[in-house]
Amino acid sequence: MPSPALTHENRLGRINSAEGRLAQVVEMASSMTSSRLVKEFSELVEGEGERVFVAEHPIDLRRLDRQNDVYVVELSRKASSGGAPPSPSKAYQFKCGTGALVKVAEYDDREDLESLDLPSSSSLVHVVLEDGRDAVVRGVVDKQLTFSFHEYLVH
Repeated sequence: MPSPALTHENRLGRINSAEGRLAQVVEMASSMTSSRLVKEFSELVEGEGERVFVAEHPIDLRRLDRQNDVYVVELSRKASSGGAPPSPSKAYQFKCGTGALVKVAEYDDREDLESLDLPSSSSLVHVVLEDGRDAVVRGVVDKQLTFSFHEYLVH
C-alpha cells in the first residue's frame, strides 16, 4: 500500500523535528565531552607529577561560561640531571567561555617547550574545581604570559 503523500507543512514539521533531535544529540555529546575534559583537567590539577598552570584569568571550573585560556605544562626531571630544574615535557591548551571546557591542543615539541618562560616555582595560583573545592597549584594568572605561550606554541 503506497504511503500517503506528504504535504509541504508535514515535510517541514518532520525536518524541524529531526533538526531539533539532532541539536539535542549534539548538545548531549558536547556536554559529555566537556565533562570528560573537566575530569581530565581536574586530574592534571590533583594528579601526581610537576606541572605549571598559566591562565589568562582565574581558573574556576564551575564557571565555564567565562572566557579563559589556560596552558598546563608538564615538567620532567632527567635521571642524570642531579639538582637541575625540571624541564617542560608536554603542554596542553584549554579554553572555556562557551559553557564548556575545550582542549585546544597538546604540544610536545621539545624546542618550543624549552622556549617557554615558566613562572618561578614559588608562584602559586588557586583553581576552583567543579565541585567547589579549592586547589593550589604552581602557576600564574597572567594575560601577557598566556599570549606569549600562544606565540611560542601555536606558530
